[in-house]
Amino acid sequence: VNEIINALCPAGKKWLSFVSGTEIAEEQKAEANKLLQERTDLFFKYIHRSNFQSIAHECFMDAVVSTGFMTINEGATVEDPLIFASNPPDCIYADEGIHGTFDAYYRDWTKMPLTHAEAMWPKFKKPDNLVENSDDEILITVYEMLFYDYQTTRWEYRIIHPDTKSVCYKRTDRTSPFIGWRVKKLAGETYGRGPAMDAVAAAGTINQALYDKIVSANFRALPMYMGFEDGVFNPNNFKMIPNTILACAPTASGTWPLTAVPAAGDIEWSMLILSELREQINQIMHTNPMGSMDDPKATATEILARNQRNTENRAAQDARIQVEFLKPFAERCIDVLRRKGIWDDIEIDGKIIDIKFETPLVTSQGQKEVLEMLQHIQFIQGLYGPEAASGFYNTEKLSYWVAEKLNVNLEMVKTEAQLLEVMQKMEEAKQQMQEQQQAQGQTQQ
Repeated sequence: VNEIINALCPAGKKWLSFVSGTEIAEEQKAEANKLLQERTDLFFKYIHRSNFQSIAHECFMDAVVSTGFMTINEGATVEDPLIFASNPPDCIYADEGIHGTFDAYYRDWTKMPLTHAEAMWPKFKKPDNLVENSDDEILITVYEMLFYDYQTTRWEYRIIHPDTKSVCYKRTDRTSPFIGWRVKKLAGETYGRGPAMDAVAAAGTINQALYDKIVSANFRALPMYMGFEDGVFNPNNFKMIPNTILACAPTASGTWPLTAVPAAGDIEWSMLILSELREQINQIMHTNPMGSMDDPKATATEILARNQRNTENRAAQDARIQVEFLKPFAERCIDVLRRKGIWDDIEIDGKIIDIKFETPLVTSQGQKEVLEMLQHIQFIQGLYGPEAASGFYNTEKLSYWVAEKLNVNLEMVKTEAQLLEVMQKMEEAKQQMQEQQQAQGQTQQ
């Protein structure tokens, strides 16, 4: 869970950014991206102020085994507009729609205090004929329902009282307050199966092996004894206690009254087998990407290669979490901020504003592209010389391109127009310097 959260939504960091969409002209994207960084700062200002980080950990604990469910509700004040809650998979039912995503959610609230219901759902319509219990408290059972209307393209939210068959609360949302996501699943399945399910077999084998070793060690340290009853030794009240004297009388047969049971077998698991099983679990859970840190044979290049391979192996599950969780999460949060008057009506639809996820895979791919560009530059410099190599590239675009690939703050980088202006001034200063040098040479002659 820590590995997934640190990779996708680490605490205190900006793990996504808003960038210009496809309908923004190419010459305006640089300036638009700088303005959208303010939107990114505004978005994470309220995310970091909320309870998101603690709730996300609870939800991912469920997703690592089965399916994670999160609820994003609107807060009562502008200062705290976002309230997050986790939903355990055994208390909620989700239905998959025609596009392979969840389009309906159902949850039962059993014996819920009426005061809680009125606080959770403003303008809650109280059902008729409710009776107080012995503690002068009204307990109510309601059904929480959310489904997507494909005709209106809106989410319909209802709170139903089953006894009176009445609607206690309803609203229509542009985005879903419930978000369900899976790390992976098989065809035809609705709920997911997390990586922990793949590690169950190895973990069960390890636990059984350790249990057998402990039982075997107990028999060796504290073996069973056989004793016969006579006038001196009574096995019913005999206790084996260190530093005590056992009085024994010689028997007629000359045997001891107390004898250890002969060992019938000794279970000895190979530590190599246990190490292989633990390594298998680590690979399934992506918890040890760089191998042992005390391995003297591991070089820095090998460690980087292992980390790169682990990042690529996680690409499939990270991409699924981005589509099923992070993108609906951002859309829902922006919808809540819009209702609070914090965000304007511009939608994250990919046309005007799009979402860029700052995941390790994206960063790694950006670094790889920058390294490939540097290798090409070195090749050109070796072939044509350092000065001639600058003529092969649009140098005014290169700086901004590298900043985007390495996730550098764009406010610190000059735009293409600003770079052209700087380069023009440098060229003019260079020409003036040459003219002054020529004038001085003529004067000396």
